[in-house]
Amino acid sequence: MTDVCRRKNEKGQSLIELLVAIGLGMVIVGSLVSLGNANTRRATQSRQENQATKLAQEGAEIVRNVRDVNWPGSVRMGNRDAGGSCSSSPYCTWDELFSDTNPQVSQSGRVDTCGGLPINQWCLRTGTETVTLAGSPSIFSRRVIIEDTLIVGGSICTDAFLPAKTPKDIKRVTVEVSWNTPTGTNTREAVTCLSPKHRQ
Repeated sequence: MTDVCRRKNEKGQSLIELLVAIGLGMVIVGSLVSLGNANTRRATQSRQENQATKLAQEGAEIVRNVRDVNWPGSVRMGNRDAGGSCSSSPYCTWDELFSDTNPQVSQSGRVDTCGGLPINQWCLRTGTETVTLAGSPSIFSRRVIIEDTLIVGGSICTDAFLPAKTPKDIKRVTVEVSWNTPTGTNTREAVTCLSPKHRQ
């Protein structure tokens, strides 16, 4: 009789052991899946941050190219040194943005290719750019901000290598790249200070 009871207890104990093993297995598998998802999210976020940083740096180099080439009509945002807007024809050169009397107060625009300029020549125009990657629109938006950052007792452009300047000498150029994720909007910036082409 005790053998029969012992066998029934062993069967019950084996069933409990099996349920505990299945439960532990499910916890371990769930943890591994969660860990894998977290790693995938971090890797995706890191790739997006790297891409946004590259796009911001690329935008700053494009603005530098617009300054270096200084084509008539290559700047289609901001204000002329003589007054009036650069966003309507006749458009401006980079140098025409520099003025003691008509400062650029945070002019926002985008890099683009514009008609009326040599082929493949960049220009600056109003609006925000949706960046195209590999021929398709991407999740990234890019805008260029050109401004005089007059700080009382300080310099216009806070980059360490530049001494205090006036609006006719230097512009602070910020290229801002933003994109949306499930956790909110992310932004990366590249900031540079540029002088007029003829005063380099």
